[in-house]
Amino acid sequence: MQKIIQSRKSLLSILLIAVLFFSFSGMAQAATLFSDDFAGTTINVAKWTEIDTAGAGGTVGNIQQNGTLTVANSFVGSIWGINSLNSLDTFSSANFEVSATMTQGSDQLLGYGDHNFQSAGTRAFLLDLVGGLVYSIAWENGGVTGFNGNCGVYTAGATYMLKVISGGFEAYKNGVLMCTQLTSTVITDKPIFLQSSGAASTFDDVLVTGTAVSSAPDAPAGFGATAGNSQVALAWTAPNANGSAITDYVVEYKLSSEPTTWTVFADGTSTSTAATVTGLSNGSSYDFRVKAVNGIGTSVASATASATPTVPTVPAAPTIATAIAGNTSASVAFTPGGNGGSAITGYVATSSPGGFTGSGASSPITVSGLTNGVSYTFTVTATNAIGTSVASSASNSVTPSIEVPMSIANISLWLDGSDSASITQSGGLITQVNDKSGNNKNGIASGTTRPTFSAAALNGRSVMSFDGGTDYLNRV
Repeated sequence: MQKIIQSRKSLLSILLIAVLFFSFSGMAQAATLFSDDFAGTTINVAKWTEIDTAGAGGTVGNIQQNGTLTVANSFVGSIWGINSLNSLDTFSSANFEVSATMTQGSDQLLGYGDHNFQSAGTRAFLLDLVGGLVYSIAWENGGVTGFNGNCGVYTAGATYMLKVISGGFEAYKNGVLMCTQLTSTVITDKPIFLQSSGAASTFDDVLVTGTAVSSAPDAPAGFGATAGNSQVALAWTAPNANGSAITDYVVEYKLSSEPTTWTVFADGTSTSTAATVTGLSNGSSYDFRVKAVNGIGTSVASATASATPTVPTVPAAPTIATAIAGNTSASVAFTPGGNGGSAITGYVATSSPGGFTGSGASSPITVSGLTNGVSYTFTVTATNAIGTSVASSASNSVTPSIEVPMSIANISLWLDGSDSASITQSGGLITQVNDKSGNNKNGIASGTTRPTFSAAALNGRSVMSFDGGTDYLNRV
């Protein structure tokens, strides 16, 4: 009997240990994989891929960030996903939950899967806030595979959650189960996405929990190299981190003539998507590549980019365009030449004759101090840290002159003394201008449509002004 009791105690101990093991295993699986409270005004490109037809970055366009996130115009021409904010990472469906605080301005989506879910070969689970209701929808291969149009009542500013389960997903509001959506569609290793059909809807406090994907990052993309003096500047796009945040990038380089031996550039630990490799030999061609590192491992290398560092020189001469005369001045346009490997600090336009100059950072440049009635041509030079370029070819010839601006919306005619004597006016409004030819074809005006008269208004001469709208003279 005692052995039986001991056996039972041993069995209970084993069961208790098993329960505790699986309980703690389950707790460990529910890890925070992703979160964003949208602080500031810049979309975090290490977390999100922004698809916006009207801008990018978070301050302009259909997707904007300012302490919260707003998304608009995702549904255009009966197609969803035209404007969408998609997570850079993908997430396993194991213990997957995504939640967000949501306030709709139009039909608002919180999704897991492909953002262009109406297309062939795509899949998505959706919470769809429509009017005063919450829908749960499953899509696959461009068609609906599960739908509930009365999952629950919409509440502005509530926290909505999509939780993947075996055979579908569940919808929650403020932690309370609203409905269960069963479907044959199976989704895993996909991103989350945020959309809104028309008017901007608001998202905040996006959170993803679940089982981390145990894999190294994808290879960095968009890799490019720009040569400098004994150095090369590199830039790339952050890759998919595959569930574990990127902690470093490893930059490697070699002489292009060297078949296989790569050297790691010692730039410390950094998550910046740019680096400058220094200490290179000018005139030698180098190959470069970069790898991403996360808590799981190191990615395969990016595509290779090549560049040849060079000793900087003075800039190439600008290409002259067109000079336009003004009043004692001229505007000189040009197209910049190469910078010689050193940033251009400014341009100078010089007149001939006279050697009058004007300077600026870009085209066009204004040269002042010219003499009206004299013909001028112009050349342009560019300057960098090394020196100044040779001059461009000469521009077209222009002759500055007095400019008399005339606006159709407000035309003024100057009159000499004898003209003003032949004008009949009352209270500054002209009633008649007499014809001096002897043909008695006088101009008359009446009512509120009369031009105005100002004696000795400009340089001692009288002015007759028309407003460009209703003022007129009618010939008798």
